[in-house]
Order: sequence, then structure tokens, then C-alpha cells
Amino acid sequence: MMEVLRRTGFFLLLLAAGWGAQAQMSGTYTVDPAGSGSTNFTTLQAAVTALTTQGVSAPVSILLAPGTSHPSVSIGSIAGTGPTNRVRFLLDTLKGVAPAQITTSGVPLYALQLSGVRYVDFRNLVIQSTGTIATHRVVELLGGTSAATSTGFVRFSKCILSAPALTVSSTNAAVVFATIPGFLRSISFYDVQV
Repeated sequence: MMEVLRRTGFFLLLLAAGWGAQAQMSGTYTVDPAGSGSTNFTTLQAAVTALTTQGVSAPVSILLAPGTSHPSVSIGSIAGTGPTNRVRFLLDTLKGVAPAQITTSGVPLYALQLSGVRYVDFRNLVIQSTGTIATHRVVELLGGTSAATSTGFVRFSKCILSAPALTVSSTNAAVVFATIPGFLRSISFYDVQV
């Protein structure tokens, strides 16, 4: 009898441990405040949170609805990414061609921050800072403590990176700002307007 209770308790413990686990992401998802369904997120931050907490098991595309504006976002490490399991953030061109924007005008001081992100693409997006503070950045790339944990293999293609001209001198304001650049690996810009 004691053995049955012990096995039942062990089984219940295993069941409870896996109960809250979510499957890794794969395939295509949308970010549309007016959208619905199991593959739609109403905010870009919700999509990023799902990616960083669940990870990926295959390539993932995050399609941003045209004409939408998203507040600044920080993207951390995403488990499961690699050369064949890239995460792509791009404009949902099937719904229109008006740009989707990631923007900041105040705090935080970046529109897009990448920290330990690997194998991520950004395509056909407007990423901008409208702030005039001398430390504003459009894209902030954070280096890690080693090349293995640092941001790398990130591609920007056909994006617009935009910031206003500053009237004060600054060494911290930038369209693309990198900390510990020696550990950053393969950050690529293709057909990008600045």
C-alpha cells in the first residue's frame, strides 16, 4: 500500500511540474491590436514575452499589422534559436503596406534593445526614436560577458532607422549603439535607410 501511495505521489508531482509548461513556438504569428485568435498577439511586448519564456522549436515569423505603432521593446535571449531556427519580425504585407513602427520618445531611451539575442531578423519595419535627449538610441545592442552569450547573427533588412537631429553634443546618442562591441557577432544591415 505504501509503495502505491509513493508512486501515486511521484506521478502527481511530475504532472504538477509539467502542468504550467507551454509548448515552444513555431510557425507564423501576428501582432495586431484589432486581431484575435490563438496565433495573434495584441501587443509586440506580448509576442516578445512569449518568445523569451517559451523559446522556439522551429523558425518563427512575427507579422506586425500595417499602420500599427508599438512602444519600445527589449528582447532577451530566446531558447532554441539557431541558423535554421531564426525568429523574424516583419511587416504583414498581406494586410497592407503602411509601415509598422517601433518607437520611443521618452523612457526607455531606446526603441529596440537586443540583449543576448541570436538569430533574429527585422524586415520592412520603421524603428525610431523621436526623443531629443542626448542619450536616445534607436537600436541598442548589448554585448554579453562572452561571445557565446552576446547578441549576434542579427539582420536588419529594408528597415528605416530614424532619429531626430540633436542640438546638443553627445557621445551616447546614436541610431545604433553597442555596448561591449567586441563580443557582438554578425550584426548585418541590408538596404537600411538611416
